[in-house]
Amino acid sequence: MDASEINSWVFNEATVDNVLVTLMEKGVHTQGGQELGKSVIFAQNQKHARYIVERFGMLYPSLPGDYIQAVVHSDDRSHTIIEDFELKDRPVIAVSVDMMDTGVDVPEIVNLVFFKKVRSKIKFWQMIGRGTRLREGLEVVDPIDGPHEDKERFFIFDWCRNFEFFRENPHVKEGKLAVTVAEQVFVRQAELAAALQGNAFSGEEYQAWRAQLVETMRSQVVALNDELFTVRSHRREVEKYRRVESYVLLSSVTLAELKSPISMLVVNDESDFDALRFDNLMYGYMVALCQARKVEPYRKRVAMMAQCLSSLVTVPQVKEQLPFIERVADGRMLDGADLLALEDVRVKLRSLIKFIVKGPRHRDVVTHLDDPVTQITYGIVANIGEDFEDYKLKVERYLKDYGNNLVIHKLRTNKPMTEYEFGQLERIFTHELGNAEDYARAYGDTPFGLLVRKIAHLDRDAAMEAFAGFLNDQSLNEQQISFIKRVVDYVVENGYMEPRVLNQPPFDRPRSFMQIFSTQQQMDLVGVIKSIKENAVTPAA
Repeated sequence: MDASEINSWVFNEATVDNVLVTLMEKGVHTQGGQELGKSVIFAQNQKHARYIVERFGMLYPSLPGDYIQAVVHSDDRSHTIIEDFELKDRPVIAVSVDMMDTGVDVPEIVNLVFFKKVRSKIKFWQMIGRGTRLREGLEVVDPIDGPHEDKERFFIFDWCRNFEFFRENPHVKEGKLAVTVAEQVFVRQAELAAALQGNAFSGEEYQAWRAQLVETMRSQVVALNDELFTVRSHRREVEKYRRVESYVLLSSVTLAELKSPISMLVVNDESDFDALRFDNLMYGYMVALCQARKVEPYRKRVAMMAQCLSSLVTVPQVKEQLPFIERVADGRMLDGADLLALEDVRVKLRSLIKFIVKGPRHRDVVTHLDDPVTQITYGIVANIGEDFEDYKLKVERYLKDYGNNLVIHKLRTNKPMTEYEFGQLERIFTHELGNAEDYARAYGDTPFGLLVRKIAHLDRDAAMEAFAGFLNDQSLNEQQISFIKRVVDYVVENGYMEPRVLNQPPFDRPRSFMQIFSTQQQMDLVGVIKSIKENAVTPAA
């Protein structure tokens, strides 16, 4: 039996206790050293997470019950716990199982505890990214410098030798970036709603179903908490997809926006995770059918699950649906099934999937072996031998996860920045994500601000505001307005524009920039374009 499988159900009490005591005693503290700073423990599975919380309660019975909380998929309160962790004093410790690896933006996090093996370097750096947000004014106490103001560092407690693994395996093969089941369900619902716009689905039943899909998606966007940083940083897209009219006609552009960032923001409140996974399977089946892709793998999997259900006749809910289940299991229901038939399968079987036994179950084993901490070393730099491709990946992931960082947000929204803020930007690229040599190898002499603009783009509302003097000028003709809109599109996509581009394709057709605008208008337009770039490279006076 593989060691990782054993570790999923064998927990040693002394090991868990040592991890918790070390965090409480050696971690970065706040409030003059009286309170542990915000901390995340990355656990290996849900049982492990709950056992950690249980042991903490035994070790520290005088602390409030919400001081430490498990954040797991099967708990329908998990998203509320994450919001409380982001916005309130408690919980102080969040024990996460794959739910806080990315997207959680809490500048107060000062301790990360790796109590699980991680074998993806991309995921590892994503998880480390939970601690990289600066937090000015946070008074902390750590064993290296004692009391000091501002968050100058955060601690990583690596109990499973992840750093050692990546140092020894610098070229570990990566898989694709993880996408949650909830994200996949949302994206597939959007793809299905787009497919249902076709003439073949103009019937009343299909359109009623499409309206239901749209409302399911829209309600999740409406429910987003505007106080969260990640939501505020995508305000334009969030507000757009809270409006029902945005779903009337789903184009390739709207599908792209629903995929990123909307699907990564919404919260699916389904408490039955097995049902959610079945939704994902069935929506994938439906989308493949619409796109004329191979559906046989989906058909076989659904039929196999139905066969498993048909053997559970002692379960009352299964027995009630048994004739239907048998038709699905033997293929009669699925052969030549249309979308409505597949939706019927999804609706009728989703709540039953949890009854399927997924192989032999192990009884959890708690051992009581001595496992003392023999040595603690501070100040080891978190360097696992990045090459410049890893550095680029970290930069892109950072800009995606931390678009709400003050300096990144200012660059995206074309706000002037101070010299101090440009210094913070430089620190991000040459201290937090790597060093100056890493940056030079990856991006040459590209200014930091322009790099952010190239990767994170310029916010469209900010671009429209910059060119508002032209767009609102009633004296401009249709051709001139169309030209300005093309400039806006270019600036949004590329982050900035060099004036010489105005005389290059596609801006030189059907008539050139020089022919369309007067001399004064040309000067004014070039002035706006230059100011947009200047905000990304030069400190405000």
